[in-house]
Amino acid sequence: MKKIIAIFLCLSLMLVAVACGGEASESSESVAKPSRDGFDASTNQELEVGGLVFFVPDYLDFEENENGDYEAMLETDHGLISIASSDSTFTEEEFTSNKVDYIKEWNEMIKCETTDDDGSFVTTNDSGVKITGKSDMIFNSDNGKLIILYIMQSENAEYDYMSDFNAIVDSAHKVDNSVESNDSDSSDNSGGGDRPETDISPEFKETMDSYEAFFDEYVEFMNNYDANTSDPELLMEYAELMSKEADMLQKMEAMDESDMTTAEAAYYLEVTARIEAKLATVAY
Repeated sequence: MKKIIAIFLCLSLMLVAVACGGEASESSESVAKPSRDGFDASTNQELEVGGLVFFVPDYLDFEENENGDYEAMLETDHGLISIASSDSTFTEEEFTSNKVDYIKEWNEMIKCETTDDDGSFVTTNDSGVKITGKSDMIFNSDNGKLIILYIMQSENAEYDYMSDFNAIVDSAHKVDNSVESNDSDSSDNSGGGDRPETDISPEFKETMDSYEAFFDEYVEFMNNYDANTSDPELLMEYAELMSKEADMLQKMEAMDESDMTTAEAAYYLEVTARIEAKLATVAY
């Protein structure tokens, strides 16, 4: 649940800033584009690269190029998403310690200027069109493969694809070769580990939906606060949000990712991707 906890920590810091009377700074960016939001557990496809499986939205048509890399174009000629793998020359410990530097070096190789430690970058094409994007890396300790993912999207693109890209990165999981062993050991297991991988339990869906609903309420609160920072009733709402946050975090921490079916894991990523997109609309 590291991703869940990270989102809540970020939220807590923003709420503390509100309580202390901090004002949101105005963004210098142009009007935000609508997020593509095509990451859907019911329609996602699977793509195996470097011994890892990724869930990818069905609107992306990944094709393997002559180098064995996979690329999918965005809106024909307004960007691309690439997933590639190669044999690494470093250990897992070295990768963990130097991942940020490795990504910066990669961005330099593709002639892009890194703008954030999360791998975000900016560049311009030969026509002077601004290109934004992001790079990420995953080390597969099972086979020593380094998987490199990056997205480039033109300022002329109709949609923002970053939310879907982040969801693809987060969906990475190792190929499951444990089906036969699970079947042979089923007589020793009294739990519910034999659910079909397409199953989403009502309890799981209710928890994830209430998790998203909490952030809908948070975004609405931040918009109201930004419009009227002197409203005393907002401090009351702030206290209520903090109480709900503690309760919601407790529920999310109680979830065990190892018990999720494939469909539940995909829905989990779908919901968190939507939440990240919503949080990105809040100026803070």
